[in-house]
Amino acid sequence: MVRLVGFILLITVGTISGQTGDVRYFRSERKFLSGVEISENDLGFRSFIQARYDADGKLVRKAFYKRRNRLDRFETFQYDTTTGQLHLKSLFSADSSLQRYTQFGSEEIMSDKFIRYTYDISTVQDYDDRFTSIEYRPDSKPQVYRFYDVDGFMYGVMELKYDDDGHVRQEDWIVMPSKKVVRRYVKNFDARSGETDVWEYDSTLTVVNSMTIDSDGFAPVITLSFPEDGLPVNEPKLTYHLKEDLAKGTVIWEWASGKPDTLSPHVAELIASERSRGEHRDKLLRYAPKLQDSTSYKMRFTGVGESSYPAREILLTRVPYDTTPPIYTADAPQYSSRPVISYSLNEALSTAEVVWVWEQGTRDESAPHIIGLSRGMLEEGEQDSVILGDDIQLAEGTIYTVLFQGKDMAGNPGPFLSINDVVYDTTHPEISWHLPDSSGFANSSVVSFVSSEDFMEAQIRWEHVGGIPDDGAPYIVELEGTELDGGEHLYEALANSPHLVDGAIYSITMNGKDLAGNEAASIEVSNIVYDTSPPTLATIAPEPGISVRGGEVIYNLSEDFASAEIDWVLEEAEASDSRSVSIKISDEGLALGDHRLDDSTFVERLTDGGIFTIQLTGRDKAGNEALPSSISNVKFDITAPEFANVTPSDCTFVMSSHVTYTLTEDLSEGTVIWTQVAGEIDLSSPQMMTLP
Repeated sequence: MVRLVGFILLITVGTISGQTGDVRYFRSERKFLSGVEISENDLGFRSFIQARYDADGKLVRKAFYKRRNRLDRFETFQYDTTTGQLHLKSLFSADSSLQRYTQFGSEEIMSDKFIRYTYDISTVQDYDDRFTSIEYRPDSKPQVYRFYDVDGFMYGVMELKYDDDGHVRQEDWIVMPSKKVVRRYVKNFDARSGETDVWEYDSTLTVVNSMTIDSDGFAPVITLSFPEDGLPVNEPKLTYHLKEDLAKGTVIWEWASGKPDTLSPHVAELIASERSRGEHRDKLLRYAPKLQDSTSYKMRFTGVGESSYPAREILLTRVPYDTTPPIYTADAPQYSSRPVISYSLNEALSTAEVVWVWEQGTRDESAPHIIGLSRGMLEEGEQDSVILGDDIQLAEGTIYTVLFQGKDMAGNPGPFLSINDVVYDTTHPEISWHLPDSSGFANSSVVSFVSSEDFMEAQIRWEHVGGIPDDGAPYIVELEGTELDGGEHLYEALANSPHLVDGAIYSITMNGKDLAGNEAASIEVSNIVYDTSPPTLATIAPEPGISVRGGEVIYNLSEDFASAEIDWVLEEAEASDSRSVSIKISDEGLALGDHRLDDSTFVERLTDGGIFTIQLTGRDKAGNEALPSSISNVKFDITAPEFANVTPSDCTFVMSSHVTYTLTEDLSEGTVIWTQVAGEIDLSSPQMMTLP
């Protein structure tokens, strides 16, 4: 019967047209539907219906009178101003209290909610052909919603039950004609706090949701996770959670500061899929606005839940909108013993990654190595030599390409930077020390050492430990230029060599780091005597101008020598003449004091009869050369002299002791000896005559 009445009502209202605005009378509802009128004079004291029409012939008011012209109730009809279609029919009591109204078309929200939930669809196709009837309590509060389709078939009901104070305590959604409850709200109003606790049940009467409505009537339906107040964004995406479906939802972006936005405010109405219960992550709304770069907005998120309570408003006072990419630079040392990087940011970043990619050298099977920088490393400004810790294990001796990229706080990616030829090296360099030696001597600050690889920095420290005082010590010599190159550095006169004190004793310490920062083991050389004073030496024998038949030489040294030589140089001979002989003095002959060299091993190499200059040369343990000492005009003679033409000759008679003779060479001394061999006894025999 209900279906029939609804259908006839729609047809009748839609066909009454073409008449001028007036008042008509009908004896009964049947007569009204049949279009059978009566005149005003025929009303009498019986019940009747008064129908008023507008100028277009549309029914606008229908009043029901009882006997004796007493008003019982009346209905009003409202039409859509655009389409002219019936939009709302309301029923009032005689005292004008609203008893019920019926709403037609797509603007009816309650039926839309009922259909979407009951039939689990996101969008209801509206053809302005369904209608809803609402019954009210005497206090003008809705009590029953009845939902009808185009044929007037009632497919659903919403029943509201109130407590004694007029607050809704239960709301049931019922599918017709089965009368099955598919949804129920149970509500408990707290008069003291003004809050209302709401529980939602599904068709199995299982609690699926609960919330507390505040005293102002707002429900915590919307929870917004992104954006956050004060944090930049580069697109108007939202991450939010809805505690229940929204019947209506609106997001408003309003200019707050920065570059002007002439289109502000931007209003985005949520479509059905965006109003559904649950999590909505990184959601770009269907009607999301086009915002202005370098502008800050105030954002509001409002809505009304399916439970009919308005959602508590979400308000962000400042959301910067930024679509400009960040600018940054990055660098890494060419040699490194740790994963280190330096960079400069023109603004704070939200994220950044450093990636170590194998380039060449020892194969790194674990590459690429990806490191995410922590929040404290992403602040605006310079970040120098940031050590990335032990999160990655790079391969020794491998060459990498280091990549750097980050995003600003709004999520805009910056440029992709590449740093090539970064060598990872954890091997410690080695130093091999040669000169000066521990407990040795030096007459300069020249040093000798060998380094296994190039140094980034190195120093040699001279520490005074004894001897003549040195107020300038200690001396720290920083190596520079080619002094830092790997390899041999023999007798190196360092650019920053110190001025040491003669007679002082020093200790040397050498330290260094390779290009990757690996430290070499420290080298320590102790008790080095610094001596720049030349020693003295002297030849004592033989004397100049004499002849010798042996190689004996007597000499004196003023201090211990490191080495010394005695050279027999043949006069008027070339320097390369093999007849000149050089003798190296043994270690025993190098000590302080007098020494006698009587080495017969070289005598046979001397030229018999040759005139020699004997020269003594040497140097002390610091390498200071002594002034040479020499003996000239020394004849080496191992041939005996001869007497020739001697008279008297053998077996001759003489009258005197005179003797004549010829000498083959000068003598240093000579004697004539007369010895008796026969005759009268000579008691003085033998008698010797010394040659003058």
